[in-house]
Amino acid sequence: MRRHQELLAEYRVREITLQRLTSPVATDSDPVLAALQQQVRADMLRKLKQRPTDGTELLASHWTTNPFLIAFFSRAELHSEQCCEIDRLLVDCKSLLQLHPDPTSRAARALARRLRRLCRNYTLGDPLTFARWAALVRAAPVDMSDLEDKASWIFLISAQCCLH
Repeated sequence: MRRHQELLAEYRVREITLQRLTSPVATDSDPVLAALQQQVRADMLRKLKQRPTDGTELLASHWTTNPFLIAFFSRAELHSEQCCEIDRLLVDCKSLLQLHPDPTSRAARALARRLRRLCRNYTLGDPLTFARWAALVRAAPVDMSDLEDKASWIFLISAQCCLH
């Protein structure tokens, strides 16, 4: 897992993914084509946010196509130390959002520093880039809705920006 993260960081996979998924859709003066491209991108993002299973329609490039291995690695990743720590961070972020939704607060900055430590300890790359990428494609913790997950990442991104 660590080597995988090192390669993702070294080859800037998250940055390239962000660039491709967030860049404006080329219209080529055809609004129908632009709308179709936007819909395909939205559908792809929705599917990438789901944790893969043997019935997954769309797989990220790092997932195998073998159904047994998809299920095995998905469960292994879900229970990995890295995934569990990130999920705990998001749950803590969700709780803070309910109590004090100020990204400049001391508690918010502590969460942003925690994200920095996680990124450093698990070779996840730049914390701001990781958070932006995770908001788009990382599956939400088991007991958190996609909306709560996205709100937590947006809050962490804002808090991360306040550290700079």
